Amino acid sequence: MKKSVLALLLIGVMAFAVVASGCIGGGGQTTPTSTASPTSTASPTSSASPTQTQPTKAIHKTVLYVINDDAIARINLFQTGTVDNVAIPPERINDVKGLTFQGYNSVVKTDILQPILTFIVFNTQREPFNNPKVREALAYAIPYDQISQNVYSGNLERNWGPIPKPWPGYTEYGITKYDYNIAKAKQMLQEAGVDPSKYKIELIYNAGNSAREKIMTILQNVWSQLGFQITVSSYEWPVYLGKTEKGDYDVYVVGWVPDYLDSDNWVGPFLYGATNFKELNVKVDATADDISSMMSKAEVIETDDGVVVVGPKGSGASVSLPSGKKVIAVSYVVDEENTPSVKELMEQGQGFGAINPAFFRDTDVDALVIAARRETAPEVRTELFKALYIKGNQLVPEVILGQNRQMRVYWDWVKGRYYHPTFAERYDLIWEDPKAPSVDVGIKDYKNDPNTYVIGTIGWPESFDPAMTYETFGWEIWHEIGDTLVTYWKEETEKVTPDLAVAWAHNEDGTEWYFVIRGGVKAYDPWNDKTYPIDATDVAFTFWRVKRLGHSVSWMTGFMDLDKSQPLTEQEFENVLKSEKLIADYNGKSIEVKSMKDLLDLFGYSGETAGVYKLVLPDPYAPILGVVADPFLSVLPAEYLLGDKYDEAMKAADNGKNPKAWEAYVQEGEQDPTHQLMHKYPVGTGPYYVKEYEENSYIVLALNPYYWNKDLWEKEYGYKP
Repeated sequence: MKKSVLALLLIGVMAFAVVASGCIGGGGQTTPTSTASPTSTASPTSSASPTQTQPTKAIHKTVLYVINDDAIARINLFQTGTVDNVAIPPERINDVKGLTFQGYNSVVKTDILQPILTFIVFNTQREPFNNPKVREALAYAIPYDQISQNVYSGNLERNWGPIPKPWPGYTEYGITKYDYNIAKAKQMLQEAGVDPSKYKIELIYNAGNSAREKIMTILQNVWSQLGFQITVSSYEWPVYLGKTEKGDYDVYVVGWVPDYLDSDNWVGPFLYGATNFKELNVKVDATADDISSMMSKAEVIETDDGVVVVGPKGSGASVSLPSGKKVIAVSYVVDEENTPSVKELMEQGQGFGAINPAFFRDTDVDALVIAARRETAPEVRTELFKALYIKGNQLVPEVILGQNRQMRVYWDWVKGRYYHPTFAERYDLIWEDPKAPSVDVGIKDYKNDPNTYVIGTIGWPESFDPAMTYETFGWEIWHEIGDTLVTYWKEETEKVTPDLAVAWAHNEDGTEWYFVIRGGVKAYDPWNDKTYPIDATDVAFTFWRVKRLGHSVSWMTGFMDLDKSQPLTEQEFENVLKSEKLIADYNGKSIEVKSMKDLLDLFGYSGETAGVYKLVLPDPYAPILGVVADPFLSVLPAEYLLGDKYDEAMKAADNGKNPKAWEAYVQEGEQDPTHQLMHKYPVGTGPYYVKEYEENSYIVLALNPYYWNKDLWEKEYGYKP
């Protein structure tokens, strides 16, 4: 639902119901979303009386994912009331409209334009896709309207670049609105000097995703007319991810759900080529003379409101600038020594993580991505994002097919559903009519009754380890079974809410953040029926471990200096407050923090605490709280992960003050013992835990009896574990 400098949420497994959770979408679920109340152990929306004898809301004590890649079988499961919620191919939408079951009605909704892009990825390191003219030609050889209507029932809205409508940077100025023009495609291939008959091209998609299967079948037909030798293949979702992350493909189709709500979370994953820079300078209101003194050569990108000029540091660049527009100049010096080769990144499986999924590299584009990350002025960032949108449209490492409309299919006995653009619903925050039907599921003795939420879907999570899953299904699971430091409460997008952190503050330039950790939180290990207390050291170990394992998702730890980040005691934090100026912003109020009490009072928290986590950033990054809210940073108990090496590892690292010492206890990659443990036997602090599963068949979640905020259930539903 990832690798070194760019966030990705692949929509592989969730393509039908529409994905949500920063990453690649593959499955058929909906998104993950956050959990806790901002100031206490009660939900801000609590209303039901705990003494009700006639409950009007039935809590979901169990969540059951039924995995079936056969669309007809899933439709039958829905029609018979066996599942509450189902992933349906858009072209089969009429099969589930207007249904009734024991007095209830089916609900089909397609009313939300999501910030999710569906697109074709070219392997730009392979011929003929290393030729931008070929990529442009193929962009003209896609029947977009046919795909939208026949595959998505009209629920795919056109978009031509790597930022969704209406996010900052989306523009229609200076772009090519590719349409279906087979004659032009043939002409451009001739201009490129490419003989299509010499190339065998494999188009791949993830098994069970019939929408993507249809897309690739359509492209096979059209691109064969150009003279290419085209085959179509499908792979199971984990295999699919493995191939695409290592560049073992020609062309594939996928979707992207944002990890966090910032335009960088689209342009970075779509365009960044993993170039590192020794120096990068941004000058606003630059003149032609400024540019001549800043750059040895320059590329000029005009937007509707401004001009962005980018090039290597030096002198002598000559440019012609339109009058009346603000000019932003970006010069750079590449750090050749610390910039990995594209081949190295492919060998490491870093596609859609440290580098974009097309393994595309353009130094000017990379400089603009980094400039947009480091800038803090919104108006400057917006112009840089527009320039990146235009470059993505021109260079076409990926062809954007369109922007998804959310498609939800469920029975109306399910109540309280909500939508968040990056996270799935929390299933303890939606409920059912207590009189809803009870139907045998056909898995053990499970029934789809009012207390069981049954989801008919496709695919399988990449991993049950949050540090090693970077796609929507895996992130959805962790939104249910884990807690992050901060979260988004239900539909909230403008601000984050306290979760395992009850309060936070930062220094004046935003490079040091201090999170006060909630006391009394326990991680539940259902495999051994054991609990582990959570404190700031567990937070430090969790963050550091994500970076150390080096999976795709770890690219987002590039915004953090985790070797300098560390846990503090409450007294150590009080000492920091005496020597440094810290600012806290919450609920529209901003204060200079003088004491722990000041900080906790601002957030309205009066409970126990479990230390403070100091998070250091190499540079300020505006959306950092959104990154911290992502499920891949769900806090895990170090004691569980390290087992009998725990005491030794804590001593070696001075209880987290020297996190680099943990390198002796956690290794990079999938063979790491902590990963092998979490991959099979996940533990967490969230509202649910993984009770049991059978790979590619089903996953069962159950309410966590040790959840720190379980009082919410008593207030909402009259339910006490």
